[in-house]
Amino acid sequence: MGAGASAVQLAVALTAYFIVETVTEDDYGVPPSAFGFLCLLVAAPLIVPVAGLLFAIALPVPVHKVAAWAVRRAGGPSPRRTLLLPAAFTAFAAAFAALWAVPLALLGAGYLTAWAWLTAGTVPPLLAMARYRRAEAARETPYTRLGIWFHAFGATVLLVPATVGALALATMGGVIEEYEPPQLTAGRLAGEWEGPDEALIQLDADGGAALIDAPMGPEGEGCQGVGDWSIDEEEYGYRDAVRVTGCGDEQFWLIAGTDSRPELSVLVGDPDVGDVRIFLPRTP
Repeated sequence: MGAGASAVQLAVALTAYFIVETVTEDDYGVPPSAFGFLCLLVAAPLIVPVAGLLFAIALPVPVHKVAAWAVRRAGGPSPRRTLLLPAAFTAFAAAFAALWAVPLALLGAGYLTAWAWLTAGTVPPLLAMARYRRAEAARETPYTRLGIWFHAFGATVLLVPATVGALALATMGGVIEEYEPPQLTAGRLAGEWEGPDEALIQLDADGGAALIDAPMGPEGEGCQGVGDWSIDEEEYGYRDAVRVTGCGDEQFWLIAGTDSRPELSVLVGDPDVGDVRIFLPRTP
């Protein structure tokens, strides 16, 4: 049961993560790829069960065995042991997660963050496993593996749409704040903006512009030139952009980032799979 419960939890978590990231993060004017989403839908039924199985082997299954053994060793009447089990699950989940968080921290994740997420992700499958153990004892026959995965599939079919609906309501209610690009004045945009490979855009206060190895055109060739710039308010899609000339055709740079960390971005290449180049204000 641990693998099935872990798979359900993973499906719900991935759905929530995808929606929250889509709503709260800047897409730089590039919507999610329809082809990529289709591939995800096709691959998810294969990947999620395997990932759930691996996670169950790593944490919920051994934690359940150790916690159940510890509660039995503590003795006492059965109702008391039943009440102790959730606390034992949480304690041993935290202990096992502390060990598994070490390799994740070595890979770059924050140790405390990894530990907290692993602990939180281990407890629900443990509770589901305990619930199934009690149900098996009541019916006096164990569930088959096919039956367990059938229940997991049914739970996924119910919980994933429920997650989508709940997050949609949270977004409409303002609990989850949608990303809004900063509204920058010409005074804040004026200055030097640095990009990849030492590319530079200089926006002068008088409307002049100078470009050094700036990506221009559909292929993003590096360009050097002198021209002018201006703000196009919500004329490029749904958000403000900076219109820059100096290398042939004019180029539109989206005003992106946040008010405290503004960015200028431009899409190079195909609109679905192109490369987004990001420029930041040059620091002295």
